[in-house]
Amino acid sequence: HIRPDVARRMREIGAWLSEYGEAVYGTRGGPIEPVDNVYGTVSKGDKIYLHVLDKDACAKTRIPFAGYRVEQVTEFHGQPCPFTQDGEGITIDMDGVPAAGPDTIFVLKLDRPVEKEQNQEVYFSGR
Repeated sequence: HIRPDVARRMREIGAWLSEYGEAVYGTRGGPIEPVDNVYGTVSKGDKIYLHVLDKDACAKTRIPFAGYRVEQVTEFHGQPCPFTQDGEGITIDMDGVPAAGPDTIFVLKLDRPVEKEQNQEVYFSGR
């Protein structure tokens, strides 16, 4: 028998995954180094999913990122977000995007697929 509070939480997680599973299933950690309690990333193909935990701390910060050209940044559901990129990183204007649940997800569309790093074995399959 599962306690009602545990069952409720499991339903909440399931609902979140049904909406945002694309940003979890079949992804690999990185390539952007996470900042504890602010943001983390996973990637799949030519997309990086930026999971923002503290939107205020992340909004005007240059996120260190090099080696790829970012073609477009959108909020997870497709709302375009203005951004600037230079040789050292990317800054995303998150002003028009409301914080969503446990994290706010941004999709960075790159000029090419993310290369798998040597010894990178973390892989979220959903199984």
